[in-house]
Amino acid sequence: MSIIETIKDRARNRPMKVALPEPEDERILRASVASLKEGIAMPVLLGSRGVIERNASALGLNLEGIEILDPLTSDHLNDFVREYCRAREVRAI
Repeated sequence: MSIIETIKDRARNRPMKVALPEPEDERILRASVASLKEGIAMPVLLGSRGVIERNASALGLNLEGIEILDPLTSDHLNDFVREYCRAREVRAI
């Protein structure tokens, strides 16, 4: 068994949620569908639902089972902003 297959087998035993920015990129969309189909991850696409669905449709991809989260329209927008700022804050010595 190859190293890649070993890693995939481990991932299948415990698939994790993976947040993917830039879902407008064809490679991200294809990888999301493939990872869900193989059972190695539970992808969450971050971006505009309309744009993501149009791009997936144009590529003939079925996004069923893939979570789409638009940070700009989410009920958790303020939480996202707070966490982003916290992660980026500069700490003085």
